[in-house]
Amino acid sequence: MAGCSDSRFEKMLHAYELGMLTDDERQEFELHIYECDHCFERVRKFRDAAELIKHNPKVESSIREFANEDGTVSAPGDDERVQPERKRLWRTLIPTLAAAAILIFLLVRPWQVRISMEQDAIAAENRLAVMYFENVANPEDPQRLGEITANLLVTDLSESHYIQMISSQRMYDVLRMLGKEDVAAVDKDLATQVAQRAGARWTLMGSILQEEPSLIVTSQIVETATGEVVESQRVEGDSTENIFALIDRLTVEIKADLGLPEEALKEPDRNVADVTTHSPEAYRYYVEGTELVAKFYTAEAVEKFEKALEYDSTFAMAYYSLAITKDRSYATKAVEYIDHAGQKDRFYIRYLEASLAGNFDEAMNQLEMLLERFPDEKTALVALGRQKSAVGHRKEAIELYHRAIEADSLFGTAYNQLAYAYSQVDDIDRALWASNEYIRLAPDEPNPYDTRGDILSAHGQLRKAIESYQKALEIKPDFSHALQRLGMLYVFEGDFIRADSCLRLLLEFKSRGARGTGWYYIAALPVYQGKFREALKAIDTAENRVREIFGRDVYRSFHIQRSFVHGQLGFFDSSLIDVANSYDMLRRDNPGRDPGMRPIEIQYTAEGGDIAGAREKAEELRRGLDATGAHIADYYYSLGYVEWVLGNADSARVLFEKSMADTNYVTFDSRYMLGVAALESGRLGTAVREFEAIITNYSDARLSYAIWGVKSHYHLAKAYEASGWNDEAIEQYQTFLHIWRDADAGIFEVEDARERLTRLQSGS
Repeated sequence: MAGCSDSRFEKMLHAYELGMLTDDERQEFELHIYECDHCFERVRKFRDAAELIKHNPKVESSIREFANEDGTVSAPGDDERVQPERKRLWRTLIPTLAAAAILIFLLVRPWQVRISMEQDAIAAENRLAVMYFENVANPEDPQRLGEITANLLVTDLSESHYIQMISSQRMYDVLRMLGKEDVAAVDKDLATQVAQRAGARWTLMGSILQEEPSLIVTSQIVETATGEVVESQRVEGDSTENIFALIDRLTVEIKADLGLPEEALKEPDRNVADVTTHSPEAYRYYVEGTELVAKFYTAEAVEKFEKALEYDSTFAMAYYSLAITKDRSYATKAVEYIDHAGQKDRFYIRYLEASLAGNFDEAMNQLEMLLERFPDEKTALVALGRQKSAVGHRKEAIELYHRAIEADSLFGTAYNQLAYAYSQVDDIDRALWASNEYIRLAPDEPNPYDTRGDILSAHGQLRKAIESYQKALEIKPDFSHALQRLGMLYVFEGDFIRADSCLRLLLEFKSRGARGTGWYYIAALPVYQGKFREALKAIDTAENRVREIFGRDVYRSFHIQRSFVHGQLGFFDSSLIDVANSYDMLRRDNPGRDPGMRPIEIQYTAEGGDIAGAREKAEELRRGLDATGAHIADYYYSLGYVEWVLGNADSARVLFEKSMADTNYVTFDSRYMLGVAALESGRLGTAVREFEAIITNYSDARLSYAIWGVKSHYHLAKAYEASGWNDEAIEQYQTFLHIWRDADAGIFEVEDARERLTRLQSGS
């Protein structure tokens, strides 16, 4: 775009952006921009930059220092004498008072926030792709030195604000799309073709010429458009220097040879070891771990990350990876050593920290800022999609997964998440398409079949789901999730012996998580069969075993599981103690997080006869939800349960419907209680719909809410019977009674189902 034709206005641009013009000058300039495309575009870009930084929490605290006592900030020169037209223009160009605060912030503290549109423009133009380096000295490259060299260069060069790096993984993705992933050495022509596909201005190729007695690394910068070599570099270490030291020197030479502005050479240049690790061994194990994560070989990946930490206990991204694959508590260590991470990795660590704290807005903000700086980061696109899905924005999540696939059409992880996203919006055809595409891309890996099993089981296709999990286990017999899910589906199929056998196999795994999960679901088996007194003993046993595995109590789920059994037995005081113990664990593991009054506590308070106390706790819950701006679905559910206990079924139904309408995610308990209240208030169509939805979704929640999951067959049978659908009612009564054939004596629903079934079968 050409510059402004009037040099006087061109000079006014920066003063306007910083809020330094007088009222008259500003009004004159704002009128001018409606006629000048150049100036309007510059102001728009500045506004967009302001929008990006105004959500940054570090910026926010400084902005507040300049706010008025009432918490507002005035636009520069804004007062009561400003004409309406002027105010309208101001609101159009800088739409929020926060943006005005940013103007002042930039003016007074420019060293705290550095916004440079020139830097961004230069970086966008200077897209550099790095190919894996060929290890000429040792073609087998057992230490993966060629791959590590490329990755470290990307990390080091990414610290510059004047270069936009295309990751070596992205380059490998393009090679795969071209069917060239098995090429041993990438020549200049192929590298240029790959870089063109990736939209790179330059391609960096290189070789490791010597490993012993000292490293020698060469590289060359190739102009992507012409295929011509622009410059070459060569760095040679001495016997005391490792790969990290050579990367630092090579980075300096590359930046100098790219013809970047002088300012780029004056940027702070941290040693690459200071933003990764000082240990080549730790870095190699980390790289191997990330590759295993991509295949969902979690247990093996954990071993690699733990090995990395044996070599470097300050390796931030190894802790980050363990927080994702093993135990979220490792996130604390990742944050502790965040200064040991590069720019991109710091975004990931802050995203994880916010996500684990339940601050999804900040988690998404961190990912969005990461994508501003690294637009091709497909992992961030998927992570942002998962965050969007977690807060119910599933259509946005689907769009993000498609963007990741556009970046890499062979990115199985994106297809994996896309399958779940389509499943969540009940688009079974597209969900199965995405899972089948995932299988096509990785037919020899277990997770694609595991994903397809999840999709099929969520949509009532029990036998096909079992076959898909069995296929996953054929490929990898110790694939824990498939084994867990297979055991659960045998429960739903009524084959408790095979279910127990599958779940007990988990107890032999190295992974503590797999063993803990096995014990949890083993304890759920007698609950599902209606053997409640036996179940209490099984839960205690399982909890003790898990305590031995982890060295402490780690599963709140045992307390919740026990509370349901106590509730079924009418021991509501014991249920409340169980819930309180669960809350204590949450507070222990998340000291800054107040769990508040949850619906299950209100449920058992009402069941125990303390209606006033239940209502008081419901209002306390409402105040807590209002304070955080969260959905109030739990509040409606709690009030609905109180109304149901009081026998006001229709009022309860209305509240349960409100609960389901107020959230982006329908919970099992809301669906179940809506069905119960609808049945009792004569809304048979609603009851049938909700209970059919429950019994055709073979989910984890259905086993976690095992008692209600089984009772859904009984309630559905009653709804069918009341509707005159006797054959369907008979089938559901039989299913219910078969599951609870060995249940404790004296259960009302069992006795009632037998009487109803006898009456229907006799035709009376």
